[in-house]
Amino acid sequence: KRLDEKKERLSEVRAIYNGEFELNNTSEHLYRKKKKKRAELMLKAKEQGITLGIHYECAHLNPIFNQTHLSLPKSEAEAKTTVSIPYHEKLSKQDIEKVIKLVNG
Repeated sequence: KRLDEKKERLSEVRAIYNGEFELNNTSEHLYRKKKKKRAELMLKAKEQGITLGIHYECAHLNPIFNQTHLSLPKSEAEAKTTVSIPYHEKLSKQDIEKVIKLVNG
């Protein structure tokens, strides 16, 4: 029963984010957003007490994963611009509004 409630709430949060950011994210785990000035956003978030995640660092740039020295420019571009924003069932309306204001600011 709690899983169904969690999924329902995540769906509500995702719908709000999708509407505000004009996206069609479908994940039930992460809400990722591209931001050209990701470093600036991360600093502002920290100042406001909002935790953002970096998704993702490219595994192919780590020599332990990439013995063939692949070049994957799309992955590298994503790694420089993508963050995950707070996305869980316990976000309040005020929390969501704060995140939206941060990301859109």
